Amino acid sequence: MFKKLGIYGTGIGLIFVFFFGSQLLSTVEKGTFEVRQFPVTGTIDVRNTPGTWCKCFATLDIWKKSKTFKFDGKEHSLLPVRFNDGSASHVKGEVRVEFPSSLSAVNNFLEMGYANQHDVMERLVYPHLLRVMRLQGNFMTAKESYNQKRPDFDSNSFDQLQFGVYKTKTQTVTEKDIMTGEDRTREFKIVLYGEDGEPLREQNPLEGTGITFNAYVIESIKYPDVVNEQIEAQRKAIMEVETAIAEAKKSEQDAKTIKMEGEAKVMTARYEKEQEKVRATVEAEKRKQVATLDAEKRLDVAKLDKLAAEQYKEEQILKGQGEGERKKLVMQADGALQQKLAAWVDVNTKYAAAIKGFQGDWVPRLVMGNTGEGKGASASPANDLISLFTAKTAGDISLSMDIPRSNHKHKTDLTK
Repeated sequence: MFKKLGIYGTGIGLIFVFFFGSQLLSTVEKGTFEVRQFPVTGTIDVRNTPGTWCKCFATLDIWKKSKTFKFDGKEHSLLPVRFNDGSASHVKGEVRVEFPSSLSAVNNFLEMGYANQHDVMERLVYPHLLRVMRLQGNFMTAKESYNQKRPDFDSNSFDQLQFGVYKTKTQTVTEKDIMTGEDRTREFKIVLYGEDGEPLREQNPLEGTGITFNAYVIESIKYPDVVNEQIEAQRKAIMEVETAIAEAKKSEQDAKTIKMEGEAKVMTARYEKEQEKVRATVEAEKRKQVATLDAEKRLDVAKLDKLAAEQYKEEQILKGQGEGERKKLVMQADGALQQKLAAWVDVNTKYAAAIKGFQGDWVPRLVMGNTGEGKGASASPANDLISLFTAKTAGDISLSMDIPRSNHKHKTDLTK
């Protein structure tokens, strides 16, 4: 019996799960949160942590923590903007909208009358974007938004989107139309600033909701054909002016270049001349140094030659003095015997030669008187003559033919 009851119970449970399972459990995906409203009581609850939760038969509304609002002409229409020159244009772009996921924030949206997240995007975020674009267009002309003030358009519109639009006042200005050359009057808005230097702002409709913005991009601005024609004409005019300025600058630069090239050539020629002068100076200095070194070398050689000559002179003087002293001592020692003997021999040799060559009679053929008589008488007058010459020569040179008898050491006087 119990077994049958268990089988019946399991079957009933499976049927209950099959028909009511989708009302029992739900899964919170990453990047989303669930807003649950329970039946009967109408209580609101929020599940903002990824995972599977009990649905408990509540009504669920899935919110994304962030959504991209695209005003690209597909998801939403382009945002209209009218510039202060009257040009009606359209802005294409997108912005990332960050939503708070707390229960109090969701209750705040519900109390403000927004039924779901889509309702918040269409009835709160979109109108705020429209107001920002409408005011931002009043700060510039269409042509200014195309070129010089385009960065201001992007940054100022994003600033107003986050913190509220600026408080402004209307200002009138008369200016000349660059296309027609005629004066025209136009009105535009200027921002009012507080004492702290910060812009004054209107009430921000998103204040207190917890919604924030990021990844704001203005892709393009679609201008009317007439504005595009004006912009194109202005662009061409500006290009022509810029081209003329560029050509003028190019001509000026070419003139400067030619001048600089001429100056460079002059400087090059001057430099080359200076280099030649330097090289000539260096060469002259080199020759001077070489000549100086050569002169110094010759002077040193001359000095050395002089010293050598003086040394040689001194040497020769010393040698002469030594040789003279030696000869003097030798002569003093032997009474110049060698010289005297040589002279004596030479004289006698010449006497002998003279006598030998004489052809005449040396003595008379007839001799009168006593011959050979008496002591010391010579048998031949020629011999007597030779003896006289020999004696005379010996006397002239102070030569004594006597052989000393004594062996005593004494200085011999050859003149005695």
